[in-house]
Amino acid sequence: MGRFSVKIGKTFDVEDVNVDESESVAVIADAAVNVADASARAFLLKATVLTELLFLCGAAVHGVHSGSYNYLASVWMATAPLVGGLVTYYFRPNKEAG
Repeated sequence: MGRFSVKIGKTFDVEDVNVDESESVAVIADAAVNVADASARAFLLKATVLTELLFLCGAAVHGVHSGSYNYLASVWMATAPLVGGLVTYYFRPNKEAG
C-alpha cells in the first residue's frame, strides 16, 4: 500500500489519475496568470495615485503657508498626465457592452 493509512472503511489502491480535459487545465492556468497580473496592476495603480495625492497635498500645504501656489501648479503639471492616463484607461467605454 502507499504512504497513507485508511482510518475508516476498507483499503484500496490508487494506481494513477488521468486528466482528460487538458484544455480546461490550460484555461484555469491562464485565468490564474490573469488574476496575478490584474492584482499587480491594481497595486501599481493605487501606489501611483496615493503618491500623486501625497505630493499634491504637500504642495497645497506649502502654498497655504507661503501664499504662493506655484509649487502646486508645478506638481499638478507633472502629475496631470498620469492622472489623465489612468482615468481614461480605467473609465473608457466598454465596447463589449454595446
